[in-house]
Amino acid sequence: WGVPAVGIPIAVALLSGLGYHYSATQLIFAVRDSLRLLLGLALFRSLILRAFLVEKRRLLLSQILERRQASQQAEEPQEDTVHKGEVPGQEELAESQLDLDKMMGQSRRLVHTLFGWALVLGLWAIWADVLPALRVFDQTTLWNFTVVEAGHESLEPFTLADLMLVAVIGVVVAVAGRNLPGILEIALLQRLPITKGGRYAVKTLIQYFVVGLGLIYMFQALGLRWSQIQWLVAALSVGLGFGLQEIFANFISGLIILFERPIRVGDTITVGDVTGTVSRVQIRATTVRDWDRKELVVPNKSFITERVINWTLSDPVTRLVIRVGVAYGTDTNRVRDIILQAVQENPLVMEDPAPTLYFEQFGDSALNLVLRVFVRELEQRMPVTHDLHTAINEALQKNNIKIPFPQHDVHLFREPREPADP
Repeated sequence: WGVPAVGIPIAVALLSGLGYHYSATQLIFAVRDSLRLLLGLALFRSLILRAFLVEKRRLLLSQILERRQASQQAEEPQEDTVHKGEVPGQEELAESQLDLDKMMGQSRRLVHTLFGWALVLGLWAIWADVLPALRVFDQTTLWNFTVVEAGHESLEPFTLADLMLVAVIGVVVAVAGRNLPGILEIALLQRLPITKGGRYAVKTLIQYFVVGLGLIYMFQALGLRWSQIQWLVAALSVGLGFGLQEIFANFISGLIILFERPIRVGDTITVGDVTGTVSRVQIRATTVRDWDRKELVVPNKSFITERVINWTLSDPVTRLVIRVGVAYGTDTNRVRDIILQAVQENPLVMEDPAPTLYFEQFGDSALNLVLRVFVRELEQRMPVTHDLHTAINEALQKNNIKIPFPQHDVHLFREPREPADP
């Protein structure tokens, strides 16, 4: 900055001394306006990034306090929460957690893009009158298009500058469509009393709106008007309705999912023979990550027209069913007391609803009993199943109660041989 700060005033003074006073005056005015634009945009950009940083720290502190409060309530549950079988604030805490680093990255990229193009367009507007060579883009006509105003038709040129403007709009719309969720989350959505799934739906719809609005402006800049393309759009709509009906069906199904929210980001679902967690809901398909961390891309139409199990839609509590068989001749009431005692020693088993054990049927090789218990979260199903299987097996062995093997009796009959012919 030292050389331009010293060299520009000296160069302008020399131009004025050589007789080019008007040119020197215009140049110094352009330099002054450029510095004002640069400093103003830099200050405004820094203020916005500083506000985002302060908001990130506030959200981070809020999340730390929520985790600490949730952990304290988990260690000392209150009576009403124990009755419901839930940790106070646990579901709300899981819903409210935000990916702060991702949001800040998106916010920075969008701010840098917007201010970068604002600087370029501002410098263009300042120096266009000083440097006539820059007007060559306005003088280069690519094609002409017809404009109807007050019933009169006129030809308007589409110049190279218009093409550059269309490119700028396209870049800004693309960057805004990908990074707008970060700014929306930090500046607006996290302040509203809506859940994480609701915020995701709002961000997705706003992305669609921004992209659609950008495409409309691009078409207008290209000289396309609705009166000129309405018949083409109607013909394409009929053709696409038959040829791409599945894509349109998936798109409409995606909008229904965002509004009705039968599934949300973070929900555990079962679709077909795959069980996993919803990671993304996009315009055409929804991504489900299974327990092997494989990502399954499911068309949105499947969630509307087929049967889907949502394990965590309104209540994360689920029931486990464990079947136990004991040998014939065993006292089933004694077995019931032993198994329920082993179940009550497990801290992850809910007390309300209480565990139940029933003598269900006389099996081929055993007396079949069915144990039903409830757990608070879906992630506890496998650990609780393992612990209960181990505890029940040890309790039955300790009390000399046998779990019989399946057995089958096979009876062999030997038919007498017929006497041979002489």
